[in-house]
Amino acid sequence: SRLILYEGRSMDEADGIRIPYRRELEDTNALLVSGGTKLCGIFFLHKKDGDENQLYVMKRGKMPCRRAEIKDYDLYCFSQQDSDKIFELYKTGGGSAQAGEEMARETGIGSGISGIETAIEARCIPLMDVEIRKPIPLRMPLAIDFGSTNTTAGVYLDAQYFENAKGALFLSNFQKNSIQYTVFEDGRRLMPSVVGTVAVKKGRPRFVFGQKAVDLSNACYVDEGFSIFYDMKRWISDYDKEEEITDREGRRTFLVRKEIIKAYFEHIIEVTENQFKCEIKPIVWVRADKWKMSIWEKGELSVCKEFPRLILNLYEMNLIMKGDIYGVIRKFMEPMYREGKLRDFSFLKLTGQSCKIDIFKEAMKEFIPGKMIQFKRSGRERTEKEDIGLKMNCVDGALKFMRDKRLGYAQIEYRSDKPVLPYTVSAFTHSGEEVELVNGFWREEETRYVSRNLADVTLYLYLKDTEGRVRYQFCFECEPALFGEVTYEQIRQRYGENILQKETDSIRNQEIRFFAWKRCMDWGYMIVPVCRREGRLYMGEGSFYPFEHEGWVRNFFDGMR
Repeated sequence: SRLILYEGRSMDEADGIRIPYRRELEDTNALLVSGGTKLCGIFFLHKKDGDENQLYVMKRGKMPCRRAEIKDYDLYCFSQQDSDKIFELYKTGGGSAQAGEEMARETGIGSGISGIETAIEARCIPLMDVEIRKPIPLRMPLAIDFGSTNTTAGVYLDAQYFENAKGALFLSNFQKNSIQYTVFEDGRRLMPSVVGTVAVKKGRPRFVFGQKAVDLSNACYVDEGFSIFYDMKRWISDYDKEEEITDREGRRTFLVRKEIIKAYFEHIIEVTENQFKCEIKPIVWVRADKWKMSIWEKGELSVCKEFPRLILNLYEMNLIMKGDIYGVIRKFMEPMYREGKLRDFSFLKLTGQSCKIDIFKEAMKEFIPGKMIQFKRSGRERTEKEDIGLKMNCVDGALKFMRDKRLGYAQIEYRSDKPVLPYTVSAFTHSGEEVELVNGFWREEETRYVSRNLADVTLYLYLKDTEGRVRYQFCFECEPALFGEVTYEQIRQRYGENILQKETDSIRNQEIRFFAWKRCMDWGYMIVPVCRREGRLYMGEGSFYPFEHEGWVRNFFDGMR
């Protein structure tokens, strides 16, 4: 038989490399040896559930494989006892390739296996050929749909991919010129958006992801305080915030959120590269809009430690939520309805957790005739296949778009506009006049400022929604004594056209101006302080503020409340 390996990529059941089943070989190590003396790789044998006749040859991705000058390969298989000896010898040597060769000499492989103190018996399986290949470069990106509950990923495999992988048994799992999805634990194409902490050693955390993290959480006791992270999608608005990470032993460390998200994505990329034996460089993040609602009471936010006892039936809960959900649908559908644009679309496909709610469906009927609306079955009626299909729509759309653009099947015309943000930000001058600094409804890029004297440098910023209600109060504090002297050229080099020279030239002595502008793509805004003392300009550190963050936004659809 022939064995095809890919550098740095794992082998599992899907690779289809099998040997006849023998009970004594189940869950043992196997060595790839050339010429009876040179160790080229370490594998393990695994029994697949439901397959009683075969053992699958598997390999971890980080376990190296080496080419040999003498192409006389054998796969050495061992009993459980002898397999344990091999593992101990390899572990004692530090797991290096040199340790592997010394292990081969100590075990007596290729030297008759007799007369050696640590002699080990092996069952030898001759191999016709072993080919070690480089990972296959993909010509199209990996598409990832990062969801609040589950995440999916997929690639497009063209004819060139199949040509590069010619002869590999795993190709039988894929279809040429089609979208293929990453398969996670237990054959799942939906990976829970969850990260669990296994251990913290020397200040560095070790994580598990997806279903393994869910299983870890389900298996823990109430008093075990290790960290499990859910709903990481909401972190995007405040990804530099630090999270405390604790393991079962009480060891802890701190890590910024974006590093946890990075580890999660790196796991998805690793699983994808192992499955398709490929090398992934470009990645497309598919992020469906997330519909958020907030609780606001008596004009201010408050933290309640105890809630009054209320008994609400299902009908009353529907009434409470119906108004908010209808408002969301109205903002989305009414402009297209009034302008008659709905008839221009063949269909509108809406996905996400919100779309599964019956109230959501009823609200849609005000703008679209009921007979034209098609909904997937909900709750227990919906099959797992339908649930996966709904989640895959975003990945399919992104990959088909890139495929058609690349192959010239469709003429793509980009028409983009700056997004409208449903918030405004205002502040008060030293005389008590309210000044609007940021208006998310304006598509134009504009920088505004509010002036203060140097004796009053604490600036309160008021975030308001579309109804003009104050949603949150930010506090920007600075110390002018710590500002650095700058020229306008230095300001321009750092912030570009966001701060104009005419606005800095007109700053008077002992005056400080807080410049503000929105950053649409980051869903927030910047504040930068500039002052003048004794005729010279000084600038402090700017700060970015997200419009939506955990200080006031609450999400009813994440299953956490």
